[in-house]
Amino acid sequence: MLRDSGKHPSRYHIFVLSLWKEGADYPGDNMKWRFGLENARRTERKGFKNLEDLTAYLKIFTQDAPGETTGDPPSTAKGEYTVPMSINRASTTPIVHAPNAGETLTALGVTITYKSVGAQTNGQWLVLEYTAPPQFAGPPPHWHKVTTEIFYVLEGVLTLRVGDETIQAGPGSYAYVPPGTVHAFSNQTDAPARYLLVASPAGLESYFAELAELVKTEPSWPPKDMGKVIALMAKYDTFPPQANA
Repeated sequence: MLRDSGKHPSRYHIFVLSLWKEGADYPGDNMKWRFGLENARRTERKGFKNLEDLTAYLKIFTQDAPGETTGDPPSTAKGEYTVPMSINRASTTPIVHAPNAGETLTALGVTITYKSVGAQTNGQWLVLEYTAPPQFAGPPPHWHKVTTEIFYVLEGVLTLRVGDETIQAGPGSYAYVPPGTVHAFSNQTDAPARYLLVASPAGLESYFAELAELVKTEPSWPPKDMGKVIALMAKYDTFPPQANA
């Protein structure tokens, strides 16, 4: 394993920087690498001032680097990641919404109200309110390779599974769901349940939009052929539990 001395970039750093400048994708199937590189290029192409800022940013997303050229992530004395403040440039335009404001999407009785999406945050954040109707079965258990999600219940009671734990989450309940964690939610009550979802990096807004369009084209839901749904989920970093076995 090659390590960065701090004085000269390792071959990993040079490789990352060359790909970033050329706008190329790493050809392997390391999902964290591809998502990290894509997110870095999309959000920070014009913002990095030096190699150290770029590589520090990428290492948040790439726990596994390609080949033998990993190098060590920047760390404090406690071994924690150190992220330069100069790369925290999510957006130059503030976003303020009044209550209930924001673009909405409806499908299967669900109402999604977007507060911030990737196009407004340079791909870094998705923030939305999700209202699940009474007796809503919700999505099947799933997990993400890259996306981190935060659930905060605003109204009603959400049945929330996170890992091996399932809770009846009332207003004020909170769940942090890191990549690799199987999770699911449903509304098993006779009243709507509303929660705030924060996801990073953004991208799931496109999943919701394409899913809503798919629902319109199917004669029944769930469809008899789940292949299209599974493919759509995988397109947006969403996988069934067996894929994590």
